[in-house]
Amino acid sequence: MNKIRNIANGIFSHWALVLYNMVVSFFLSPFIVNTLGDLYFGLWVTLMQFTSYMYLLDFGLRNTIVHRTAQAVGGRKTSTLVPAIKASMRLSTAIAFLTVIVAIILSFLVPPLLNLDPSAESDARWVILISGITISITIWNNPNEGVIRGFGLFLLANSFGFFTLTIRTALTVTLLLLGYKIISLALAQLFVSIIHVIFIKYVAQHYLKKRGFRKSKFRLSLYRFKALATSVWKYSWSILVDNISQKVIFTSDTIIISMILSVPLVTFYAIANQLIEYLRRLIDSSMAVIMPIASEITGAHREGDLISLLIQSTRFSAWFSLPVLTMYVVMGDTFVGLWMGPNYAEPVKEILTILAITHIIAIQHYGIIIVLRSLEKHRVVAPLRIIEAIVNVVLSVILAKTMGLIGVAFGTAISHVLVTAIILPYIITKELKISYLDFIVPSYLKTLITCGLIAAIGYWIDIEYHPANMAMFFLNISLIILIYLVFSYIFVLNQTERDRVSTRIKAKLASI
Repeated sequence: MNKIRNIANGIFSHWALVLYNMVVSFFLSPFIVNTLGDLYFGLWVTLMQFTSYMYLLDFGLRNTIVHRTAQAVGGRKTSTLVPAIKASMRLSTAIAFLTVIVAIILSFLVPPLLNLDPSAESDARWVILISGITISITIWNNPNEGVIRGFGLFLLANSFGFFTLTIRTALTVTLLLLGYKIISLALAQLFVSIIHVIFIKYVAQHYLKKRGFRKSKFRLSLYRFKALATSVWKYSWSILVDNISQKVIFTSDTIIISMILSVPLVTFYAIANQLIEYLRRLIDSSMAVIMPIASEITGAHREGDLISLLIQSTRFSAWFSLPVLTMYVVMGDTFVGLWMGPNYAEPVKEILTILAITHIIAIQHYGIIIVLRSLEKHRVVAPLRIIEAIVNVVLSVILAKTMGLIGVAFGTAISHVLVTAIILPYIITKELKISYLDFIVPSYLKTLITCGLIAAIGYWIDIEYHPANMAMFFLNISLIILIYLVFSYIFVLNQTERDRVSTRIKAKLASI
């Protein structure tokens, strides 16, 4: 019961933090766009996409430590945990220095590619350099981050996340009001990252000692370091390839737009992509909680529980995300027009529709990746992701020249659906020896049909009661959510689950 409560606390604290971030971004984004203008906002988004690739220099160390820590909690490889952490810390220190060097090089190479005026080019150089330092600090501390995730201390870390996000928001608003531009945004991120790293390092060391994993007991010789580094690399290299490919898949679009079309057009694509990214963060945050659980299950060789975890995690992802994606398709232009202004509604509508439908089809892959990593079978994903990334870039470049922004969105959609909705489900069902129907029907299909009904209702409401302001829009959405919950109770839940929900509702009503 305590484990279930911890899982729920971890997921809901992740949600709370991401939702808080979404609310902050919701109110902050129009302010930033209007303060910076299309050119500087588009430049900021483009530079963040360029510099975000440096996070890949982590080489999958954090995910490896999450896996090893969770296995240690589950009773396997306990004696190797602290040596693995020490080896990872040495590797991450070297990588942090490498990241700074890469940032310096990029600060000279990237700005000239964007055809900027001298003032904007100078700002771009400073943003890349400051962001590189921020990323290097984060990479250096990733093993400690992995320890916290492996121990399942999500509630504690997320609670501190509320504090750092508030500080960053206050700094951003203050600096922009004082007339500073994108350099101020980069400095705000650096300041908050330093605070975050100090806290995470302290908590990780505290809980390692509390649970009996004491670093002082281990002397890490050069021979042992090489052996541990090799062991870490064997697990992490495919995660690295997967991460690189995903970065290309989800961030190359804005880079392609800025280089082939124009930097100001990035703003329109970024608005649609930002709405999708909000949802992806919520799902990823939930999967981050499930990852150590999956590793514990595989450590205990409970194959039946792993199949159940795959189905339930996919079912949860679909139930939570599909109605949001459906409303993006049906009412996305209405929302964007009220949020950013009517000038953005139509240009963003088609892009958002394509990206939303893509993620509706591909939503099942989140749980699949987690289970494959827990089984240490994730190496098969690496070549698939490379192919997806290459196809994505090639198609996006070709279609951008003929179709503009829409072509870039189609390039992402075609490659992503092929890998995540066709190939990965085939791989996981073969690995776990279950049929595709046994996986997809309980985890996805019922929710998809329910969202089809919600789409029709949402379309009718948007036409008959078209909102004139944001308050009315959210009133419409509240009604749709209520209808979705009723339909979910009828069509998505099984009889046992309906009985359980009914019992809890009756108990709550009786206590009033």
